[in-house]
Amino acid sequence: MDTLQDLKAWQDTCKMSFNPSKCSTMFISKKRVPLTRDYNFCGQTLHHSSSQPYLGVQLDSKLSWREPVDNTTAKANRTLGFLRRNLWFCPKEIKTSAYSTLIRPYWSMHLAPGTHARLVRKIDWKGFKGKQHAFV
Repeated sequence: MDTLQDLKAWQDTCKMSFNPSKCSTMFISKKRVPLTRDYNFCGQTLHHSSSQPYLGVQLDSKLSWREPVDNTTAKANRTLGFLRRNLWFCPKEIKTSAYSTLIRPYWSMHLAPGTHARLVRKIDWKGFKGKQHAFV
């Protein structure tokens, strides 16, 4: 609570202001029903959220990797769909190069144990190596 008062004092001293409607709180806990508390800042109660973006990664209240891996997988599948639609007429070497350049970097985005295998499994391999609608 002192930290919020310190922030208020800092904004008054520096003649700046925070927008409390854009601020939120997130409680990190593995409990099924975590303890919550209301925080007031500049006369407004801060709203609670279950996940927040931080440095390009979506953190959730249980610190699981499910949402970031799902987001990365969705991006990789969208990119793969783009490649399928636009490079269907190109030679195999071009397709392989495009795949290595645009899809493979998504694999290295999550280095937590166990997430790499899950990410690779979730990327649409049918479009890349399948027999009917083969990308390559």
